[in-house]
Amino acid sequence: MMNEAVHHASTTYQQPSFNRIFSADIQRLVSEKRSEGVAATQISQHKARLRECITQLRNLLASEKTASFKEYLENLDATSETNYSLWRAARNLKRPVQFKPPLRNSSGDWARSDCEKSTVSSPPHPVTFEFREVQNVIANLNPKKAPGIDGISNKMMIELPRVAVRILLFIFNAMLRLEYFPNNWKVAVVKMIPKPGKDLTKAESYRPISLLPTMSKLFEKLLVTKLSPILAERNCIPDHQFGFRRQHGTIEQTHRLVQVIRSAFEQKSYCSALFIDVSQAFDKVWHEGLILKLKLHLPTNIVKLLENYITSRKFVVKEGEFVSLPEYIASGVPQGSILGPLLYLIYTSDMPVGSNIHTSTFADDTACLSTHKIPQEATRHLQEYIFQFEQWLKLWRIKVNEQKCVHVTFTLRRETCPPIRINNQVVPQHSRVKYLGIHLDQRLTWKFHIEAKLTQMKLKLAQLHWLIGRNSTLSLDCKLLIYKSLMKPIWFYGAQLWGTASASLVEKIQRWQNKILRLITSAPWYVRNINIHRDLNMPLVTSEIAKVAGKYLIKLESHPNPLARSILNHRGHIRLKKRDTAALISNSTNNVS
Repeated sequence: MMNEAVHHASTTYQQPSFNRIFSADIQRLVSEKRSEGVAATQISQHKARLRECITQLRNLLASEKTASFKEYLENLDATSETNYSLWRAARNLKRPVQFKPPLRNSSGDWARSDCEKSTVSSPPHPVTFEFREVQNVIANLNPKKAPGIDGISNKMMIELPRVAVRILLFIFNAMLRLEYFPNNWKVAVVKMIPKPGKDLTKAESYRPISLLPTMSKLFEKLLVTKLSPILAERNCIPDHQFGFRRQHGTIEQTHRLVQVIRSAFEQKSYCSALFIDVSQAFDKVWHEGLILKLKLHLPTNIVKLLENYITSRKFVVKEGEFVSLPEYIASGVPQGSILGPLLYLIYTSDMPVGSNIHTSTFADDTACLSTHKIPQEATRHLQEYIFQFEQWLKLWRIKVNEQKCVHVTFTLRRETCPPIRINNQVVPQHSRVKYLGIHLDQRLTWKFHIEAKLTQMKLKLAQLHWLIGRNSTLSLDCKLLIYKSLMKPIWFYGAQLWGTASASLVEKIQRWQNKILRLITSAPWYVRNINIHRDLNMPLVTSEIAKVAGKYLIKLESHPNPLARSILNHRGHIRLKKRDTAALISNSTNNVS
């Protein structure tokens, strides 16, 4: 009904024509080339003129294309008057047009049509509310999100009149009262997105993305606002879990790990760290086990509603215009849902915590650390905890990928800790690990993290050079805006932590920023970098680090999690000269190469 109303109330969109209008000279050369081509088949003297026409036409087309592209760059802007054309051009770099080749099915044959492709992809992929609350949630919907199987988009929901919102409120409250979740809202539309750098002829080279009905997600958002206070009051989510929680971020969790490692360095100890990879964490949640844990933490009526929510769910695969037959989902929390992450946190809330073990979890990213002056003892304590952890995994049917787990010995000494076993398999040992987007090396020098960020920025510069390079006719303000929005966040993430690296390593980031700013401004060689920064009102890297570190420490002082606040108790080091985050505030320098 809603789709029909939108169809009748909307004007027909006329697809714009992209036929190029060529100049009179090009049209004349095309006509002459055609006539000379016909004549050249009969008289050989016309072949020379034909080649001349082809050359002139090619050169004229190239010059016209260059002029057209130059005009396109000059008209790019980041304002609403041009429909944010600058951001649309930059965003298209992140969304390259992907050619979808045929897929091989299980019998080795090729699936070419949309119908055949959807068949190949389908099997493996597997309290009351108030009117004001519903209104607020609808008003904050993102109008650009794709709709689910019902075709009802967020934009349609935003345009609903008050009487329709009241009908929705009646439906949502009836769902709470009847402890029922509509079956039509349990169907997910799965679209296959190609993984970069993979063989696109194989079905496993595509990542499934689920699109859920808009009304389903609207109800979930409202329900989360009711569940969160209950879970917080009953302390259902452990303090070491920082994922999908308000005012909790990856930086605080990584900082906790860094403080444990620094303390081990200070005490001349060894830190044996195991980073655990859970296989398909959200997709393999055992429904019966989840329902059992929900009964321990939530009211009975909410448990029955959530039980109805997670069971009997289905999905269809959409390839082009074809939709496959529905398949049932036997386990897991709904992908792309609002409630899914919260249900996963409840499911893993009773994960064992060792007395001599530092545990850090961010959703399914788990790190366990053990410190001791003797490397064998550090590993022994960690291994004893892993035995308990294995029993918990087996009880709740959670699987880990042993070969993707990483064991790292953080120490300033020469020895390394003995290997760790999980599920009777030796975990690979490495000298560094990437945890929550930050590279941690064995001696915590931040060298590999900074080198990784430099590599990322080089690749990003290659993508954006046509926009910010010397030959670009884009305005200086737009170029600077592109750097601040698309390039600076690459190195800025985690600056509160890696900013404690040696001055020579931090200087590498500064030199790269100098290079970008000189490219943007087309500054001659004799202009000093400090003058370019001042004219562009661009702070130095060290100033940016000091600023973000100051804000971060203020945030920690009032953090709702006691484990995050406890980071402040580790300020300063006596034996080592390594800087900590607090030292960055007073270490801002204005020296630049």
